[in-house]
Amino acid sequence: MKILSRGRNKSVALKKLTMVHPTEGFPITAMREIVLLKRLQHHNIVQLQDIFPSRQSEANKNKGSFYLQFEYVKHDLQGLLNK
Repeated sequence: MKILSRGRNKSVALKKLTMVHPTEGFPITAMREIVLLKRLQHHNIVQLQDIFPSRQSEANKNKGSFYLQFEYVKHDLQGLLNK
């Protein structure tokens, strides 16, 4: 999802991580992805800028979510491969 960052006044991309089973803790696959993205610094790898939670509410069935904020790029690999 593309949004406009408030503080930076730039477009950023958000990836939503839904907590399917909140009692089981944070998903290990998401944790691996976050750790790798924070470690990797390369011009061909999208930069992870921030991680923030959403509040539990009736709208999200009382399941909290986390959002990963990335730099925005116009194309993804899958889109380029499908051309």
